[in-house]
Amino acid sequence: MDSTIVQLPEDSSANTAIGMTILTLILIIMQIVRFKFARSHLEKSTVIILALIAIIVWALKFS
Repeated sequence: MDSTIVQLPEDSSANTAIGMTILTLILIIMQIVRFKFARSHLEKSTVIILALIAIIVWALKFS
């Protein structure tokens, strides 16, 4: 590794996890509302898939 590259400090206070949890919850709530107003089966399926992807990414990253 190049010695001129500076490494950023790690976030040891867990602020990132809290922020990402709040953002993920907002995303899931938005997807639930979108699901309620979706008319086609394809749109409902897409909403469910996007919500599941968000949950999986959050779980892999922060648990």
